[in-house]
Amino acid sequence: MLFTPKLIAISKDDENRVLNKSGILGQRIKVIPRANCAFRRYRLKGGGKLNMQAVLLRASNEAHSDHDKFKIFKDPDSKNATVWSYNSKNISRIRSLPETLCLKPHSSGSRLVKCMSGLEGQVWDNGVLVASRWWHDNPSVEEWTSFIRVAPLDFEADAFKRPAPEVVDYNNNLPLISFDKYKLEDIVTPKRISEFAFIAALFVLSFTSTKYFHYSTKLSNIESQKTEISTEANIILSKRRKTLANISRIQKYKDTAPRRSLIATLRDLANTFQGQDVTIRDLNVKGDEIEIRVLGESSTRIPELVAELEKANSVTDVSITNDRRNSLLIKALLANDPPNDDNSISASTQ
Repeated sequence: MLFTPKLIAISKDDENRVLNKSGILGQRIKVIPRANCAFRRYRLKGGGKLNMQAVLLRASNEAHSDHDKFKIFKDPDSKNATVWSYNSKNISRIRSLPETLCLKPHSSGSRLVKCMSGLEGQVWDNGVLVASRWWHDNPSVEEWTSFIRVAPLDFEADAFKRPAPEVVDYNNNLPLISFDKYKLEDIVTPKRISEFAFIAALFVLSFTSTKYFHYSTKLSNIESQKTEISTEANIILSKRRKTLANISRIQKYKDTAPRRSLIATLRDLANTFQGQDVTIRDLNVKGDEIEIRVLGESSTRIPELVAELEKANSVTDVSITNDRRNSLLIKALLANDPPNDDNSISASTQ
């Protein structure tokens, strides 16, 4: 079985010896040889806690001086109690039980059991061990008869015959606390329950506070990250708005501005009047039409000026009129595909 206890005995060489096949989750139990244990029975005046404590006090006074471990439990009818005692000096803190309690119980009657060392006479009454005696060797008829006579039961004549020693299997279904209920009653008191509840509540409060602090810090970090992300998003949106505005301006310029660069036209005009004392007085642009008024005396004749400007390919349909003294009015159409000339304006104008 999964919870079958692991029974361990201490050998003469102080080495642990496993007595049975245990389960994976079975508790470890040190088995105290029957030769090292004392068995006593006491009459109870009641099944209360005080009566059990009185029995334990009496048993501790009557026990061997080196016995410091006691196992006490009541009969089912609470009229009597059994007390086992032994020395626990060389036993670790794991659970320990007398050898007799680790064997399979008998229903009723007597039996002679082989122990780890010696033999034990047992008398049972409805599953309760009411008498126990240990012998180093096989008891004589007189010793057995004396043992049966002091047992608190009425026996037939056949019961006084000494039985043959028998080997009893170990009990693989030992209860967890049946042999220590009186200790459990001392431990599980209202005061200790209150103390345990207080400690548990304190632990829960501490755990909850720790979790609250953890999640509060985490929430604060999230809020900080949220603020940083919001700031970055605002910066990105601002840049996006500026970009869209620039795109809109570019598109507007593309739709409304003349296809011919005005700078290219002025550059060609400056090259045409290079070295002459002239001044551009007025400049008007309407769609593809450009109108320029030039003041000053030009040494170049008007037909030659028209030819020079149309030769530069920055304007077409050039017409020049001398509408007043020392004033030339130039009208033309901006070319659709002006030449790509990166030369700067080199003409000197006034």
